[in-house]
Amino acid sequence: MFNRPLARRALVLAMFGQAVAAIVLPPPASAAATVVFAPTADASVYSKDDNQNFGSEPELTADTSPKTKAFLRFDVSGLTETPVGATLRLFVTNGSSNGPEVRPVTSAWDEDTVTYDTRASLGSVVDDARKVPAGRWVEYDVSKLVAGNGVVDLGLAADSSDGTDFVSREGPESERPQLVVETDGDVEPPPPPPPPGDAFSFGLVGDTGYSSSSVEKFLRVRDAMNAASLEFVGHVGDIKSGTDPCPDSVYGVNLERFNDFDHPLVYTPGDNEWRDCSDKLGRLAHLREVFFPDDRSLGDQSLTLLRQSAEFPENVVWHHGPLTFVTLHTVGSENNDGTSEFERRNAANIAWMQAAFDAAAQRNSAAVVILSHANPGFPPDATSRADKPGFQSYLEALRAEVQEWGRPVLYVHGDTHTYRVDHPKVLGTTLPNFTRAEVYGPSDENWVRVDYDPSDPELFRVSSR
Repeated sequence: MFNRPLARRALVLAMFGQAVAAIVLPPPASAAATVVFAPTADASVYSKDDNQNFGSEPELTADTSPKTKAFLRFDVSGLTETPVGATLRLFVTNGSSNGPEVRPVTSAWDEDTVTYDTRASLGSVVDDARKVPAGRWVEYDVSKLVAGNGVVDLGLAADSSDGTDFVSREGPESERPQLVVETDGDVEPPPPPPPPGDAFSFGLVGDTGYSSSSVEKFLRVRDAMNAASLEFVGHVGDIKSGTDPCPDSVYGVNLERFNDFDHPLVYTPGDNEWRDCSDKLGRLAHLREVFFPDDRSLGDQSLTLLRQSAEFPENVVWHHGPLTFVTLHTVGSENNDGTSEFERRNAANIAWMQAAFDAAAQRNSAAVVILSHANPGFPPDATSRADKPGFQSYLEALRAEVQEWGRPVLYVHGDTHTYRVDHPKVLGTTLPNFTRAEVYGPSDENWVRVDYDPSDPELFRVSSR
């Protein structure tokens, strides 16, 4: 599912490197080389079956009722530099509200013969896990147990009767245990997978400020969102009527409105604030200067965002818990098709979309959330949009990414002023893992709430507020 072509991965890494440089982030204090080791042995032992060996089972278990422990062995070899960190990564198949401890193994054991009666002894606690949801990776810091090349034996000991199961080295290849060792070196490590995380919520709004009454409604919506428990807010564009003029004051006033949100606010432009202005490119340049001057989101609190480039600072990626978020700058009126501006922005959108999905795959994200202004032609509006060149290549790329990704994708847009949550076809193709959420239009005093819940098979609950 995540076997991205090597040439494309190199391009993606280069793009993300350029994005970091573009926003002038400080360099890391030191780079590190990362080496991932697979276990050479693992086994669980059960008190209820005290004379049996379970070294070939596809799962590892730690529990206090019945008493169950697990052991893992890694052969660390080939290191030429001193380790500066080590992480044990385990994939959870049966979650727990209180995961097991990791301890060093202090006596001999063998995968093929160890039983509960002959189990190895364990040393002091090295790291402990709290809540570990199923279907996620959990990480333990075992740096103090990895000093260099050699055998590393680790034990899992539960401190709760709420037992936990993990994939063993006999389980699916993509979910087998890993020992990730970092050493002084010249290679920057790939981003780690996200922590399992807890449930959280974020808000969505767009198509605001079309008239004085629309502005009043938007400000009341802002007050309602400020009163809600949200991690951040996404605004999917259109901050004025398309028929109104485009003076500098429009952008300054809306910047102030956005910064009066208590939560971080991430904004992606619509067509009304530049495409429908007489000086399209001039207004687009001014909009980018006003709303995207650095690597921070808007709002009273802010998020750190990864921007695509100085040319396309409105396209960003950020991560929250196990989710990857990306904004893509598409606009109504056929995406400004037929202009050189469209050609460059469309190519940038597609490249950034691919980069975001690759980053999500590297990070082992649970889902991808896309925020973009335009309705690119999802049914029931497909007859007026999907056969137009302004969105054709974009939708082709979207379909390919969603299919390859395989995990949930939530696509958020505005533009057509109809609140809806559905699973539209993309260019005639049904994508079971694809959900569309459209925000309300300017005449409605409502906003959209998205609740992420890792215990829910659907992951997302989208509702009107």
